[in-house]
Amino acid sequence: MSLTTVIAFALLLKKITRKGSSITKKKEQPVKIVEESIKVEEPSTDVIVRDFAYSKDSPLYSGQPLPIGLSSPDFNGREGRALFDFLPETEYELELRADQIIWVQYRHSPGWIIVDIGDQTGLVPESYVELI
Repeated sequence: MSLTTVIAFALLLKKITRKGSSITKKKEQPVKIVEESIKVEEPSTDVIVRDFAYSKDSPLYSGQPLPIGLSSPDFNGREGRALFDFLPETEYELELRADQIIWVQYRHSPGWIIVDIGDQTGLVPESYVELI
C-alpha cells in the first residue's frame, strides 16, 4: 500500500467520524418474526426384546411389547402363571410352584414383581412368571 493510499484512507475515515458528515446511517427496518408450526415426531420409546423363556403364545416371546408396562401407574394388575418352582430366600419373597396361577400387582424393581398368592403378598422373580 502506497503512502498516498494510506493518507487518502485516513482522510476518508476522519470525514466519516466527524460530526455533521455527509454520510448517514441507514435507517434500520424492524424485523418481522414469522412463527411456523412444525410438527416433530417423537422417537419411539418401545424397546423390543425377544425372550424365548416365555411361551410361544406370550407377546414377549416374539418381541412384541406389552400394552402397559408392569411399572406403569396405569397397570392395575393381571393374572400370571408360574413358569418354574421358586423357593424364597427372604421373608419378603413367596414360594412359587410351576403352573400356579397368581395375581401380579406391579414391578417392584428390575427383575422382581409383587404378587398375590392366596392371601399372601410378596416378591417373586419376574422371569419366573408369565402374564396371561
